[in-house]
Amino acid sequence: MAEIQDKVDFWPIRKVTTTDGFPLHGIFVSSLGAQRTLIHTHGTGGNFFWNDFYPNIANACHSSGVSFLAVNSRGSGIVELEKGSPGAGISLEIFEDCLKDIDAWIEFAISQGSKSVVLEGHSFGIGKVTYYMTKGKYRELVEKVIFLGTNGVYQTQQHYLNKLGIPPEQYLEEAKGFLSKGEGTAFLRDPFALAGYYPASARTYINFFTPGSELFRSTQMARETEGGYRQTIKVPLLWILGDQLEKEYLFAPFKEAFALVRAENPQVEIHQLPCDHGLHGQENETASIIEGFIKRN
Repeated sequence: MAEIQDKVDFWPIRKVTTTDGFPLHGIFVSSLGAQRTLIHTHGTGGNFFWNDFYPNIANACHSSGVSFLAVNSRGSGIVELEKGSPGAGISLEIFEDCLKDIDAWIEFAISQGSKSVVLEGHSFGIGKVTYYMTKGKYRELVEKVIFLGTNGVYQTQQHYLNKLGIPPEQYLEEAKGFLSKGEGTAFLRDPFALAGYYPASARTYINFFTPGSELFRSTQMARETEGGYRQTIKVPLLWILGDQLEKEYLFAPFKEAFALVRAENPQVEIHQLPCDHGLHGQENETASIIEGFIKRN
């Protein structure tokens, strides 16, 4: 592919297939001769084109001589289910499958000449990047990690149930009832059972919200004493997030979260911008910070 000049305005769609046969799509903006690729993983139910910051980050990567790859996971969208298929979307997702998805995209980056990658996750994608850095096949090729926003799906679920006055065991028991009848793709009665935003299948609810789940251990506020995985990230870490506490999903004071991350990783760099969870209105600043982070060392 010819080198793109000045601004990225051509977004070629690429496709990969995971080891278990799941097709995934993404956009790949190559930088001529690049040996590094920034791989972006979307948030809850998102996709590779939803957020406004994608073009800005693509341009920042190109200016830095780094290729940019924004990808879908099998959790893209809400529900996609047809007879004979495993189903897709956040409402049917199994968290641990993110390893297969990221593996496939890193293998694609390698096929395009990359020797190393930067893993970037937005929102729920932060948990997937964290989990990959703990158990991923190619984690040794990851030279830097970027968090955009916060990841608190597990904590948001607890907050949602508390607001409804529902004990956590109630939805888990409903999900287990479906699963015991071989109906793992059946949906819980509450149409917003997944954190107050999405429907949840029985299999997904149990996988996500069983105490001590891999999803919980990959959230930003899961401490090492609780089996949290964040402390396994030893490479340089950039964290960019908004300053609106009610629109982020930490359920803890920002200062407490920042202190925890800094204590675990001396190479962390934190930037808090005047914006919401989606970094709206701060796309250029976000891209500028990422460009500086990529270029250092």
